[in-house]
Amino acid sequence: MAPSEDQPDRTPPGVPAGEILTTGGSGFDGYRIARYRGMVWGVSVQTRRLMELVSKGLARGEGVELDAQTALADESRRRAMGRMLAMASDMGANAIVEVDFEHRRHLGWVEEVVRGTAVTIEPLPEEDEEAPANPFEGVLEELQEIRKILFRRS
Repeated sequence: MAPSEDQPDRTPPGVPAGEILTTGGSGFDGYRIARYRGMVWGVSVQTRRLMELVSKGLARGEGVELDAQTALADESRRRAMGRMLAMASDMGANAIVEVDFEHRRHLGWVEEVVRGTAVTIEPLPEEDEEAPANPFEGVLEELQEIRKILFRRS
């Protein structure tokens, strides 16, 4: 979804415009979650018959990677991920946390599911370099000045 006047670009700094960050973790270093948008998911379903034919045609021994089946599974995950990212974008999110993949086999078909929580993240404020290292620095002197004023004898 392209930014507009009604829907500004919420892409975090340092990330290409319009891109949504994803993580299996609960957040991103240097950012805070400003708003939870909701659950998002993507699903891709493939017929098992095609996958079985591919594996039978290529598997001639143990320990052999099934290149065609691997590519098919990878493409299925990419489709599911794309659907989840589109859903998050429609919700106005700029990130997804707690991303998790699930693979399920059913009679005659295989399902790839990816899910997570769509959020809006913001950079953490940069620490003020001029702030004192000790937050109580100067407090004692101020209290002594206040004491002098309050207990001044006329």
